[in-house]
Amino acid sequence: MRLKRTRGIALLVVVTAIAIMTLFVMEFTNNARTHLDQGVNLRDEARASALADTSLVLTRACLDPAAWSMFASMMDRLDLEKLCNLLLGVFTRGRIDVPIGGLSLELEGVQGVGVEKGEIDQVTLKSEEAFIGLAGLSCPSRTETNCATRQLTANKLRSLLCDPEIAHVFEKEQEDGHKYSREEVVGNLIDWVDTDDNRINVTPAWTFEEGAGENEDGYYSRQDDRYRVKDSPFSSVEELRLVRGVNDDLYRFLRDKVSAYGAGKVDVNQASAEVIASVLWASCPQCAAAEGSTCGREVEGGLENARRAFIGYGRMIVAARDFLQSPFYNDGKNLMLKPFKNENAFTAESIKALETLKSASMLSAGGLGQMAEDLVLLAQYGMTPDIHRAIATGGLVDWQKVKQGITTKTTLYRLQAQATVGNMSRRVFSVLKRDGKVVRTLYYREE
Repeated sequence: MRLKRTRGIALLVVVTAIAIMTLFVMEFTNNARTHLDQGVNLRDEARASALADTSLVLTRACLDPAAWSMFASMMDRLDLEKLCNLLLGVFTRGRIDVPIGGLSLELEGVQGVGVEKGEIDQVTLKSEEAFIGLAGLSCPSRTETNCATRQLTANKLRSLLCDPEIAHVFEKEQEDGHKYSREEVVGNLIDWVDTDDNRINVTPAWTFEEGAGENEDGYYSRQDDRYRVKDSPFSSVEELRLVRGVNDDLYRFLRDKVSAYGAGKVDVNQASAEVIASVLWASCPQCAAAEGSTCGREVEGGLENARRAFIGYGRMIVAARDFLQSPFYNDGKNLMLKPFKNENAFTAESIKALETLKSASMLSAGGLGQMAEDLVLLAQYGMTPDIHRAIATGGLVDWQKVKQGITTKTTLYRLQAQATVGNMSRRVFSVLKRDGKVVRTLYYREE
């Protein structure tokens, strides 16, 4: 009996020991697997970062005049954004993304950079001056307060800030207990970039004057995290969050519509319909006068209809711009050329945008009369013949003033690239400047 009891105790000890060792082995295995996964993720993250940076290096090479050698003189005539995007598709994805109907041609035997280990799944190059440039708020001299670039840029910002979508920002107090007007916010943006220490007041007529009272740094020096105004141009759009009166809602509204590096003139070869519409609106004296009493409010009638019409006109210009670069216009000879070679070409093409779209459409083949063709096309863009005529040739828009606020040549480019390896993705955001014979990186962010 004693022997059987001893054997039973031994068996229990062995089973217990095996159970404890099993737990230790399982814990060790789980820890090892966790560390292995962390190592794999770190490896994939490093590879994704390297692939995303590859896009930056290749873009710099595409924009480098030295790489163009004897053809460098052609760079200002070419649509470099479209051409570089085309070449980047070859280098990074092993295919040509044809700018015709979204077609892609796989290149047999060409794998692209890093395809075996990952994928560069997004590369976007765009003119940085296709946005409203905050650098235009600066004046060349400290003695100037109402220079032309400041006036034009402020008018475009006013048009943006009068959007009813953002009206609530100006209708209630912010966290600092102050309710800001649109004029105050624009004045604070100017104070951030100008080189003096005097506050700028924006008058109801949207002119600028130096105000009395505390200096520019007074408000910022009273914050918990004290700092001073920059007194130099913005370095990034994110810097807007430091400016008095720019809360989270206003920042999110502005970040995709403004540029820290644009000099105030908008690159109309790349600008969106909304930005082009703001340029036209800022060059409409009657619109500015009417806007003063209805800014930010949902209104019915003439002004709201005019707003919609200007956005429609902007969309019509963009559609005509796309046609000018299509293979169906001029036998495709403009496919890789800029649609507007200079400011005069932009205004001329914008005024006759309706005629361009009519030639691009199939309406004429249907036997419709000219008036019916106009009505059908204009309806697509939310306009009537009268309002279209008023904008194009009726004096509602000062086209000479439009030319002062636009450009068709750019040396600033915004690059976004995203690479994925395994479960890890990295995105690179960079601003590049073609500066003579070199390409400089003005801003870089990886996330």
